[in-house]
Amino acid sequence: MSQTVAHSRALGARSALWCLGLAGFVLALGCSYRPAASTGLHYIDDTLVYSQPPDHRAYAAYLEARLLMESQTPDFERAWEAMERALYYDRRDPHLWTARGELAMMRGELDVAFTSTRRALELRPGYPPARALIVELRTRSQGTKATARAGTPGG
Repeated sequence: MSQTVAHSRALGARSALWCLGLAGFVLALGCSYRPAASTGLHYIDDTLVYSQPPDHRAYAAYLEARLLMESQTPDFERAWEAMERALYYDRRDPHLWTARGELAMMRGELDVAFTSTRRALELRPGYPPARALIVELRTRSQGTKATARAGTPGG
């Protein structure tokens, strides 16, 4: 009978160790799980998605640039400084690069506008605002070339 008791105790100890190990695993798994922060949840076309929120400094600088660009009396120089500051804080945001391209276009710097917009498309291929800006830049670029040809002798 003592052999049966000893065997039962050994089996019980083994079961207890197995349960303790399982509990430790579940605890470690539970501690490592991080649900998506509510600040990163938003809807895109009726689908709830998660993405990292932008750096608050980049967003503040972007808003400053946008206000300066679209004010009744635009200040493109100060807007450019703000946009560069936004990109200093977040160089991987295609929206910032597209906005920089738009600002460069407003300043008449089409080559800089193309470069900035292409950078946005490198970061997010097919990014709709960047694609739309590329089309507008090509239209303006062709208009500028046509105007230049019309002003030259023999053109």
